[in-house]
Amino acid sequence: MTLLEDSDSTDAASTTYRITGYVNEEFSSGNIGLKGAVVTIYDETGDPLGVCTTSSADAGRFKIDFDRIPVSKMYIGFSLAEYDLRSISSYASEIDTITVATGTAYRLSITTWSASSEDNVRECLITSSTADGLNCFTMATTTGTVTVYVNYGGQGVRGANIEISADDGRSIHGKTDGSGGCTISGLTIGAYTIKVSADGFESEKKDIVVTKGTATSIFEMTEKTHATYLGMDLVHFLMFIGIILGLSLALCARILYHRVGRTKIDEEDLKGE
Repeated sequence: MTLLEDSDSTDAASTTYRITGYVNEEFSSGNIGLKGAVVTIYDETGDPLGVCTTSSADAGRFKIDFDRIPVSKMYIGFSLAEYDLRSISSYASEIDTITVATGTAYRLSITTWSASSEDNVRECLITSSTADGLNCFTMATTTGTVTVYVNYGGQGVRGANIEISADDGRSIHGKTDGSGGCTISGLTIGAYTIKVSADGFESEKKDIVVTKGTATSIFEMTEKTHATYLGMDLVHFLMFIGIILGLSLALCARILYHRVGRTKIDEEDLKGE
């Protein structure tokens, strides 16, 4: 379908075309404008016509200007690190797509361009606000954050080793701070196992599912059980054994000394006879 402008438009060579819309971030409590999403308009060959980065100041709004309308089709693409596109505007099609450097671009169906308050500008307002869910584009994060707290006796354990591992063998390591907390971000959404170890404590582990946002996992540590020997721990038991050995050696030396002395006396008595 050829994209047409209004019949009262000025000469195409001097006309600027503008597409305006909003990108939302998906939340269970309601969507809000997303900052930092790069929105690009492409022609049918995948060449970019115009680009814009959304900002929080404009609540996820994008405004893209370009100087020509493609002969047949026009596409729109979105990119933001650790985010995926979840839903598209009714102006776009998920069936007709092209592959571009940043991923997938979706065909835009725009047949009418409205006059703008600016001279020689024709525009299409895809959506007027972030509240227009039907026409907004929605993105959602592909990563999450986990905060681990390690406690013992109501106090945080400093320096505890944290390992978060996935089923495919990937793992990320960290250490708790003075409050016993450790935050690890950039985790791909999915299932993980958290392992915690610290000197003097039994190792602990828990399974957790990482979703967008921050998940919290709290570990209450158990002090290691020390083996006892005659009611003593290993250190004191070894000290006790050392004392016994020392006394035994001293006693043996004393007995040997007396035996040697007695032997000499007996030898002298024999010589005297």
